[in-house]
Amino acid sequence: MGTRVRGAALVTGATGAIGLKLVEALVSVGYSVRVLVRRRPAPHTLPDGVDTVVGDIGDRQALIQAVDKMDIVFHLAAKLHLQARGTDASVREDYERVNVDATRDLAEASARAGVRRFVYFSTIAVYGPSRPDEILDEASPLRPQSVYAETKMRGERAAMHGPSVVILRLAAVYGRRVKGNYHQLVRGIQRGIFVRVGLGINRRTLVHEHDVTRAAILAGENAASGRIYNVTDGDVHKVREIVDAISAALGRRLLPGHLPVAPTRFIVGMIEDALRLTGRSSPIGRDTLDKLVEDVAVSGRNLQTDLGFQPVFDLTAGWREALAR
Repeated sequence: MGTRVRGAALVTGATGAIGLKLVEALVSVGYSVRVLVRRRPAPHTLPDGVDTVVGDIGDRQALIQAVDKMDIVFHLAAKLHLQARGTDASVREDYERVNVDATRDLAEASARAGVRRFVYFSTIAVYGPSRPDEILDEASPLRPQSVYAETKMRGERAAMHGPSVVILRLAAVYGRRVKGNYHQLVRGIQRGIFVRVGLGINRRTLVHEHDVTRAAILAGENAASGRIYNVTDGDVHKVREIVDAISAALGRRLLPGHLPVAPTRFIVGMIEDALRLTGRSSPIGRDTLDKLVEDVAVSGRNLQTDLGFQPVFDLTAGWREALAR
């Protein structure tokens, strides 16, 4: 007898770091998987048997084709905070097109096609920073601090046009494939050039890529319609704890001492601006520095309480796996 198919799932953003992991996880638990991609992936990028629809996320005809006969849609495709290029007006327009308009179009196409579940991947950036004395949860007010976070917040509202919607607000995701601010931090520690900025007592909220995929499938199959969940590793971490976990995983010793925040940010900004004039990028810019010194403490308790989600990776084990050679 053949293997029983668990259902048909569409994944957008499937060639991104998290998307690839999700596709692999869905296939491994028995889903028939289709992906919507802008260009056909290189051979062996996706697991065998994955159906591919080539088209832009803003192409309504491609969306209609992609959602046809699907049971569940996992909408990961987005313009990220690391992808901003161009003038302020053109950047905002692109964020709007991808993160808001395309989300609404996909949600509506899913509803018309009879899709039974729409899972939208958002971000804890919609909350903005937390105060040092608070931990944010799903009921906290939304105070996005960037165009990316603002359009993801509006994308959540657009997703509500879909069928039986579940919204997952991801903490900062790390893992073997994930790039971004923590990737820059890892490179700095690896090269022996990272110096702590500030005392490192501000808090951050993380989640390993493996736990994101587990949470997504769990919520996609079991969450009540309209629910919003933060996806975290179940804890909040002081930045110095994160830095220590990374340095331990790399087997690298950190430079002693720390730099004061304000003067360091000023100098980093000057270097970043000077390099930009020459067409180069700074290994550590203002955004990365700000991420290291602001407080973002978010609870993932509701996902654990409501659906029994238990993260596999804590901070130490997660970074050890992410940085394994």
